[in-house]
Amino acid sequence: MNERLVLEKVRAWVKNEFLTDETGHDFAHMVRVSRLSRELAEKEASEPFLAEIIGLVHDVYDHKLTEDPSREQQRLVAFLAEQGFDQQTITRMVDAIDSVSFSKGMCAATTLAKVVQDADRLDAIGAIGIIRTLTYGQAKGRPITETMQHFHDKLFKIKALLNTSYAKQLATTRDEVMHAFYDAYEQETSL
Repeated sequence: MNERLVLEKVRAWVKNEFLTDETGHDFAHMVRVSRLSRELAEKEASEPFLAEIIGLVHDVYDHKLTEDPSREQQRLVAFLAEQGFDQQTITRMVDAIDSVSFSKGMCAATTLAKVVQDADRLDAIGAIGIIRTLTYGQAKGRPITETMQHFHDKLFKIKALLNTSYAKQLATTRDEVMHAFYDAYEQETSL
């Protein structure tokens, strides 16, 4: 398998799939998660190429982004098979994707799943996490107070839920940025 060529094809496919996303789950998010997945996998000595691919496709059948997750999962599986991934590898990839979602509350069972889960969670915090949270809230028509509640419901919990030591290191600054932002918001709205 020509990894570079496969990566290019997957990137092009994902770009097309998420070209019009307005929820913060856009192509740029997929690329950030993909790159971070590769970086974390290299630190953990765990299949950087597969981690990078999974990072790119991890939201293809996310229930928040599609009306029919099962159909989208089947499309993804077929696409991965067309790229030359065997059934065993595709199953491992789907298992990793299924453990990424924060809302499902699943613990990642494999190192591969842990690095992708950590990469996705890192992209939910810090400055980019703030932007994505506000973007998602606006796209869903939520009032600002409901959107800001998301910091307590999810974002402030992420640092403690990370799997890898390197992800925990990266999360420290991102967590501080979020807390500073939230504290400023509280101060400005409590006048």
